[in-house]
This record gives sequence, C-alpha cells and structure tokens, in this order.
Amino acid sequence: MVNERLRAAIRERYDSESQLATKLGWTRQKLSKTVRGERNPRISDINSLSREMMIPVSEVISFFDS
Repeated sequence: MVNERLRAAIRERYDSESQLATKLGWTRQKLSKTVRGERNPRISDINSLSREMMIPVSEVISFFDS
C-alpha cells in the first residue's frame, strides 16, 4: 500500500524520492519500500525523516499509523 500522504510530503520538498534518499544517506530502494509500506521504519528512520524534511516526528509517525 503506497503511503500517499508521505509521497505528497516528499514531492512538496524534493524533486524526487531519489533526492531525499540521497540526503538521508539511504538507498533509493529503502525509501521506496518505506513509502510503499513494504518496510516498517525504525525509530532512527523516523527521526531522520523528521530532521531532513523539517516536519515534527509526530507527523512522520502519522504517515505510518494506519
């Protein structure tokens, strides 16, 4: 299941998911699997997304709270 809210937040701030993955030091595949819901993010991943995207941790968590 694609996380459309997360994908939209990424599109607002970056030219592509690849650009965000690079800034996070992640592979494109890791970010893609996270966005598609094929991979559960670790706490450190949530913190990294929050810092890089400049959004509160609570908002990042809400992307994954079904």
